[in-house]
Amino acid sequence: MTIDGRQTLAIHHTAPFLVDVFKALLAERLPGIESFHMVDESLVKEAQREGTLTPEVLRRVEVETRLAQDAGADLVLYTCATISPAADVLRDKISIPLLKIDEPAAVRAVTLGERIQLICTSTTAIDGVKSVIEEKALDAGKRVAVATHVESKAYAMRRNGDKAGHDRCVVDGAMKLPRDYDVLVLGQASMAHLAPALEKALGVPVLGNTTLCIDAIAERFGTGSRFVTKSPRD
Repeated sequence: MTIDGRQTLAIHHTAPFLVDVFKALLAERLPGIESFHMVDESLVKEAQREGTLTPEVLRRVEVETRLAQDAGADLVLYTCATISPAADVLRDKISIPLLKIDEPAAVRAVTLGERIQLICTSTTAIDGVKSVIEEKALDAGKRVAVATHVESKAYAMRRNGDKAGHDRCVVDGAMKLPRDYDVLVLGQASMAHLAPALEKALGVPVLGNTTLCIDAIAERFGTGSRFVTKSPRD
């Protein structure tokens, strides 16, 4: 819904602490758009308990997405890498664009090299993010090899409010990986702020997904978008 010439973004979270992260990013980089936040921690808890996106989780994500559309959203961003694969199902059902948090970083990663190292802290996120990178490589006509690494201890620390412990765990894990890749992708929004320091330490491109996602939204609301409601192959 356009309000005084401004478009409206709905941001769907499963981690409450990401609300402030995205509010700050939007205030800095996209002050001209309307936005609102939706938070549902229960979705990721159930997905992790079951090890997959169950039909019930998908149903609830659809309900919440429709509510966002009813509230006037012109685009919905899913910031949880575990939940964001629901967008692949919902794009055929929802008339407004849906953006997964990991898509912009995946698009950038496949332009930077063939050997991609992916780090996540959630075991239920890693396969989905890897699939997005491989999908974007296929769309671009490129061949990539995606290596994966999970720092599960870091996830528990962040969920328990220990941001410093989370950050140390992710950085230590990244520094111990073999240096046989062209680009490192930090696969979750909770890790994205570590990208500049890791890039300096490692000497290779390191991609966080939050600022790249905001840039993609700016493109969508400003000069057009690379992100469409369906894959170009559909």
